[in-house]
Amino acid sequence: VARGPRHSSTIVRLGPEGLEGVGEPKQLLVDASYISAPEPIEFPTTGGETAHAFFYPPHNPDFAAPAG
Repeated sequence: VARGPRHSSTIVRLGPEGLEGVGEPKQLLVDASYISAPEPIEFPTTGGETAHAFFYPPHNPDFAAPAG
């Protein structure tokens, strides 16, 4: 089962040519323009180590933050 940040889950098969969709994806219940896409980030932690995470920035076409 695979999905993307703006795609619903679907069944896929991994073969020599890459991923191949096997099933039909379900329709999203929310318009994709409202879904944040993850951005990989890194940040320092204790002991000089680096942590990795995904940041999901706000994404709403009906709203704009105030200036500043």
